[in-house]
Amino acid sequence: MRETILLVEIFGDGKGFDQMSAVPDSTKEELLRAHLEKRYGVHVEGMDRLDRGVYRVSLRDGRRWVVRVFPEKRPMEQIEGDAVALRYLERQDFPAERCAAADPVSALYGRGSLVTTYVEGAVADSAMTRCAHSVS
Repeated sequence: MRETILLVEIFGDGKGFDQMSAVPDSTKEELLRAHLEKRYGVHVEGMDRLDRGVYRVSLRDGRRWVVRVFPEKRPMEQIEGDAVALRYLERQDFPAERCAAADPVSALYGRGSLVTTYVEGAVADSAMTRCAHSVS
């Protein structure tokens, strides 16, 4: 319900998702919080932005998720493919993020999103990343 109220406040009739670039980040985060709580039946305690469209979400029950909200131009089929790949890696016991829900892909203000488990680790050194790309 809170998600619908926010959309109506922003767009009048809840339409016009193409205007999301003009919406403040704090409002987008509130929409994301409401979406996660409604869709997955969780209580969001906190959210930290890790990157553009990527959030670490702390849940009341102690779990932590990563939520990626993809650009509008990325088809839902590709995001579903990401979830399939993550499930495959899990079956192979490969150390990677896991889908955080049975149905981890959803649509949020006209964009696809994917929820995964948060994996502790160090942030990659951007110099090493650049080096790896130049070698390949």
